[in-house]
Amino acid sequence: EQQGSEFAVERANHHWQQIGRLETDLRLPLLELAFPAIRKLTWQQQTALYGLVDALITFDDAINSFEYLLSRLLMQIMQESQHPRRRVKTARFVKLYKYQYELGVVFSVLANFGHESKHAAEQAYTAGLRYLSPQYDWPALHVSKNWSGAMDDALQRLDALRPLVKEVVIDSLKVTAGHDEDSNVVEQELLRVIAGLMHVPMPPEHLLNLPTD
Repeated sequence: EQQGSEFAVERANHHWQQIGRLETDLRLPLLELAFPAIRKLTWQQQTALYGLVDALITFDDAINSFEYLLSRLLMQIMQESQHPRRRVKTARFVKLYKYQYELGVVFSVLANFGHESKHAAEQAYTAGLRYLSPQYDWPALHVSKNWSGAMDDALQRLDALRPLVKEVVIDSLKVTAGHDEDSNVVEQELLRVIAGLMHVPMPPEHLLNLPTD
């Protein structure tokens, strides 16, 4: 059994290295093709797959946008396979200022990873939040060292927003991503996982249609 586990890890590591050699703009389309097959796996197979993915991601004590996308959407598939009828409790009344911290976290991560300079990131961050709601005094851009954990907590809360409000949030994030009129792969990967964890449908072609402010 131990030899079988070691062999599985070796195979997974080999495939992971192959994925790493892919052109970055091919990663998301290939992953989208894989998700339907992953949903058909048994719970045990999904659990084993997630364990391998998590081990490979945490090996270097760092996580990038694609690794975050893969691990979180895989976990979501597993949770929804186990609880297919589970519904997120939706907030009855929405006052976005109550979600300033969570929105600040998500917009900060997207702006920071999607722009090379701090100044450009701050401009994109501000543009997206002003598009969302210009009257609020939003917090300054800030990305913590444990950005993935902060994103998990923020997206869990934002998932409770009403569907129409969540769509506006996603549209505002697109403004942040498209602020420099040059959407990159990292921005597309982060938008995909944010929309997925907030249960906002986002076909792949919509990632390319990023509005500007």
